[in-house]
Amino acid sequence: MSSTKQAMMDNKLIKFKKLIYQDEVTDLNELRSMAWAGVPPSVRHVTWKLLLGYLPVVREKRAAALARKRSDYQHYVEQYYNNNRCPDDEIWRQIHIDIPRMQPLVSIFQQEIVQRIFQRILYIYSIRHPASGYVQGMNDLVIPFFVVYLSEFMPTHSLSELDHVNVSTLSEEVLQGVEADSFWSLNKLLDSIQDNYTFAQPGIQSLVHLLSRVMSRIDSKLHNHLSSNNVNYLLFSFRWMNNLLIRELPLRCIIRLWDTYLAEGALTSSTANVSSSSTGSTLTSSLLESSNLTITNNSLGNGSPFAASFHLYVCAAFLRYWSKNLLQENDFQGLILYLQNLPTFHWGDNEVELLVADAYSLKETFTPNHLLSS
Repeated sequence: MSSTKQAMMDNKLIKFKKLIYQDEVTDLNELRSMAWAGVPPSVRHVTWKLLLGYLPVVREKRAAALARKRSDYQHYVEQYYNNNRCPDDEIWRQIHIDIPRMQPLVSIFQQEIVQRIFQRILYIYSIRHPASGYVQGMNDLVIPFFVVYLSEFMPTHSLSELDHVNVSTLSEEVLQGVEADSFWSLNKLLDSIQDNYTFAQPGIQSLVHLLSRVMSRIDSKLHNHLSSNNVNYLLFSFRWMNNLLIRELPLRCIIRLWDTYLAEGALTSSTANVSSSSTGSTLTSSLLESSNLTITNNSLGNGSPFAASFHLYVCAAFLRYWSKNLLQENDFQGLILYLQNLPTFHWGDNEVELLVADAYSLKETFTPNHLLSS
């Protein structure tokens, strides 16, 4: 790494630390702006909690708020998991099946103590949210929170340490804190996109349809190629919406992507009532009108910690990224196999930054404020 780049990173970290640890009240607008371009690993755990609204912006209130939420979660563990869980519960059975399948290339998720943490989080969430219960894919959404909050207790705060961490060596207090914070953060996220996980998952259905409409405008050649080979967007992009690309990208890329997602969601929250600009394209508005779908603020995650509308543009940018390769596939089977096994194994921050930059360009071109109307 060049000395100039290192100096820039050091200066960025100093600014984050001042906002978070020195200022009496953290300026969320400034924090969001800085986090959009990526968060230094050593302050990511607290930055995410602030962006989610899980921690108060007033510094002196944070310790008490954190202690209260962690205590509340331990009460839920006793109430819902330790004392009243039925061994034959269908929700419990499905969670128990799904957990061992998570991130098979990351050894930390094969540790029994980690799997028990995920089981408790997901079971308690499902009991407290009967409208959705547990839906396959929710287990993936816990992963980014868990690894980021766990990284606070790693020497270099680096994800590369995950394969060398024996979680059972950490204190019970540390593990209970990481588990509780992951639970509450999952709640914040899913509250933003609750229509994705209720009956028939209407939020996801709407987003998949909109992705098709957006692609027909930004890459008609690819869109027509998929259509002529009978490749329905639902066949590959349902998973993109359901799991927020967690199964498509390496974990290191997901963490970097979620820096932008949480910043973008928070920014969308602050601009939810801004009227649409009189300039620029009205493509998004026309998409909504022609889709014959009910698009709500809940399904798009607007005015909340996660904006599914921005995720829609990320998915469009992601699909367009592979356009040249996909156009070389000349049948249904080849297209589906490629789309379900995209070669992202070697991706890193550079590719993610290109992706979010393209998504931002699409968002600006398509006047995304039109998405904010129901």
